[in-house]
Amino acid sequence: MQSTSSSTTNTPSERGLEEITVIVNRSGAHRRKRFRGQLLVRWLQPTSNEEGTEILNVYRTAGNQYALHTRIVPDWDFSEGDPDHWGNPKNWGVGNGFLRKLMGFGWDWETFKESGDYSLQVFKTIEDLKAHVSSDLYQAVSQAMDGPEIEDLDI
Repeated sequence: MQSTSSSTTNTPSERGLEEITVIVNRSGAHRRKRFRGQLLVRWLQPTSNEEGTEILNVYRTAGNQYALHTRIVPDWDFSEGDPDHWGNPKNWGVGNGFLRKLMGFGWDWETFKESGDYSLQVFKTIEDLKAHVSSDLYQAVSQAMDGPEIEDLDI
């Protein structure tokens, strides 16, 4: 197997950047923000009171900055895992659409996807980001930045 990395690319899509749309809310009013970026790390951790889950996504932006998108789901038990994966009926392993609907009876997945408190912060450098995240998350972001933006595999 042979691999090469693209170090001289021009367009954002060639650099592995995608259109990212995130929810941000202030005083209960949801707004959507859009930018071009690449997800570096998705991180889950219990909230400080350990009664909910905090979901942190760190992106590298087209402007080579770092965007930290945080979602706090106050009543989601951290031990249940990623609420975006677990709560989505498409991930339940039930192939039949009728069975999916039956198992999800009473579950409002669309409303749940947008529940919680959301924030978006942008940092010019990875060092600026460091003061706002745990040391484990910072280390994960650093490791994600060590590799090439896109690795082309000849397989």
